[in-house]
Amino acid sequence: MDRRVGTQEVELVEGAAEPSLPVAGTPRVRRWWFAGGVVALVLVLAGVQGMVDARERTAVTHLAAVPGALHPLGDELEVVRRLGEEETRSLASSIPVADHTWAGIRIGADGSQSFTATDLRSGQAVWSTPLLGPHAGRAAGRDKSSGGGCRPGAPEPSAAEATWAVCTVTDGYSTFSTATGEERVPATTTRVAVLDTGDGHLLADWAVAHDALIDVLPGLVLVGLRRDGDVEIVAHDARTGAQRWRHEDSPAGSASRPAASWSFVAAGDVVAYPDGAHLTVLSASGEVVRTDLPAPGREILVTDPATGLPALPARLGEDGDTTSTTTLLARDADPARDRVLAGRILSVTVDDGSVPGLVLSTRDKLYAWDEETGRARWDREVRAGYDALVVRGRVYVCDAGSVVALDGRTGETVWEAEAPSCFYSGLTTDGHSLLMTSITTGTTGPGGMTGYDFATGEVTRRFGLPAGIVQLAAHDGQLLGYSRTFEEVVLLE
Repeated sequence: MDRRVGTQEVELVEGAAEPSLPVAGTPRVRRWWFAGGVVALVLVLAGVQGMVDARERTAVTHLAAVPGALHPLGDELEVVRRLGEEETRSLASSIPVADHTWAGIRIGADGSQSFTATDLRSGQAVWSTPLLGPHAGRAAGRDKSSGGGCRPGAPEPSAAEATWAVCTVTDGYSTFSTATGEERVPATTTRVAVLDTGDGHLLADWAVAHDALIDVLPGLVLVGLRRDGDVEIVAHDARTGAQRWRHEDSPAGSASRPAASWSFVAAGDVVAYPDGAHLTVLSASGEVVRTDLPAPGREILVTDPATGLPALPARLGEDGDTTSTTTLLARDADPARDRVLAGRILSVTVDDGSVPGLVLSTRDKLYAWDEETGRARWDREVRAGYDALVVRGRVYVCDAGSVVALDGRTGETVWEAEAPSCFYSGLTTDGHSLLMTSITTGTTGPGGMTGYDFATGEVTRRFGLPAGIVQLAAHDGQLLGYSRTFEEVVLLE
């Protein structure tokens, strides 16, 4: 092998180097080739970095569009506007219908009621449908009164967003003050109104009893009544108001209970109400499908927000919290598919679908389950707080004094960052980073929001609270700030 291109002796001389011809037999050192190689390498690295940056931008955009995620935040929290008291009250029962737009019952200055879509950023009405005329009493105390409300509905269980809203429209209401407590004004008119969430136009409208309870199933509006111990539940077609089916019953012990204590609930594709110590469960077509489930208390069934499935709330065992369980049901309540999970199901505020079929629960530790089978996937010695995020293949939760990132498939700890107030805080994201909101307390110090890198747990951002605000909360993709008395609410970005 020709080794003439190996090490060469070099003579150092003072002064400027004189140009010289290459020595015979020695190859010319092509410095232009070396420089060109460096340039090419720089271009390659720049291209790779560009691809990485583009991929990250795509991931951020995708995550910011996941339900529950905040819109991307800047370098500090800014008050977009302050919400009025009546607007704040109606927000609790309003329905997100478009970007930054919420629809619900609004009370006018004259006491009239309308189904109004409001742009939260500007406070301006996008569209409005009148529901009830002026009412002097409601006008006088509209900022302190409540009555009526709306809930979302859809034609099919698979629908990602509400396509219509079911509103209870009534002139009955109640007011509350620290001086007089709660005062109720009886209703003289009550009806159900079904409205399109696209433009607010009325789909169906019919009168109901003043004490009727309203709930929804896919494509149906359910009206429930109890009279002298007898129970009646009527299902109406949501778009026409036509009756689909009627169920009547005389539940055990119902006659001896106060009428106000009776209730029914729709969850998944079923309806349930208490019958003695057990529940009667009806299918979406009105047939009785189960009578074996225990009636755990005032919460008959709940809809698990992570899966959309009906669930029996956590019940304490003989050892208290250490043996509590939650029963997750199938959408149709098929007994063969009941899944008994340890503790209470953990709310997942943002889930990008990167760990399919994952259900989390917390009791003495954090448990991960398979939604379809109820099989345990993993568990970890983590005392999770109130919520979790499932993002980019990982589970993010608050432990007693830290933020913890776990591998969503194995439960192995990826990183842990100290955060003394995390257990009492909320977790969310704006796509760029994991965000922890914390309240102002005497032990943990001033509240605000802290951003953590998804991959490493390093702190990436810190947000202070605007003047007068002591607590933050993510509300279906909107960031709200609250004063100490909760009387002042601001929209932040």
